[in-house]
Amino acid sequence: MTNLFEIFDRKEEYCSCENIRNGFNFYRSNKVSSCCYSLDEELNILKTDEYKGDLKKAAKKIIEFQNNLIKLHKSGNAPETCKKCVHFKKALWKNHVNKKFGWISLNHYKVCNLKCTHCGYTKGDDTEKDSDHELVLKLINRFSEMNRLSKNLILAIGGGEPSINKGIEKILQYCIDKNYHALINSNGAKFSLLIAKGVNMGLFTLDLTPDAGSKEVYAKIKGVDCFDLTWKNIKEYMDNTEQKANVKFIIEAGNSDDVQNMIDTCVKNNVKNVKLSFDLGIEKKDFELYRKPVNDFINLCKSNNFNLEINSFVPTEIIDK
Repeated sequence: MTNLFEIFDRKEEYCSCENIRNGFNFYRSNKVSSCCYSLDEELNILKTDEYKGDLKKAAKKIIEFQNNLIKLHKSGNAPETCKKCVHFKKALWKNHVNKKFGWISLNHYKVCNLKCTHCGYTKGDDTEKDSDHELVLKLINRFSEMNRLSKNLILAIGGGEPSINKGIEKILQYCIDKNYHALINSNGAKFSLLIAKGVNMGLFTLDLTPDAGSKEVYAKIKGVDCFDLTWKNIKEYMDNTEQKANVKFIIEAGNSDDVQNMIDTCVKNNVKNVKLSFDLGIEKKDFELYRKPVNDFINLCKSNNFNLEINSFVPTEIIDK
């Protein structure tokens, strides 16, 4: 028998986003925002240091903000940054956030050793600071105490560079202690035994992002010559995780001619699991320029028996069937 709650909680068709229904993003300078794909001020929710004495109030404000954003989606008045996003899709949606969040993005560090050409965070305000990682963990705990976190919670750990940032070991150990899954995006600046341990436990998914297979291309798109160090650390991760770590390449203007070198360097360093992504800054009118490198990459992965994952940022229309 259908109850009243089910009647009034039915799904409706409109354009919206699964990510904002399922979580939120910690950013620099103690900011919390709706999503990790945009730095638009319109999506900033609050600053954690202004809620030190009442993190429950902060948690409620995050939920309220996401619900109000969903209302804008439903009304057709979504922010432009949402409308332009690949994750903004027409589907049958409920008119509120999920009862329990399944992901929280941790992009609250500023320190990075590289200046990647495709990275939006490198264009951030120079006055921004690392967020207080203690407040980050306390607010996550507050959501847990409110029974608003899924038992399958994923903490997506990214920019700046996690492996070299202060407090990262405490966050990684927190994930292990709480049995939370962590998705770690690292450029390979430093080898971490704790990260390797989490990968071997099946708790951490590690994506290493060299984005190049040659020294010249690496220096051009990363802004620093760390090619040899990066691939040395990638090899060490492969050796210490039985090849469970992933190597991810973001195809962009600066590396589209480096595909063969990418694959050759993966073979040389014992890589088995490869991910393919795409520069969010490439305009749709230019997608066709990347058909050949994208399909060359896919075919080379197949011929070398790599486990290949193609993420949602790669335009499906340029992938040959």
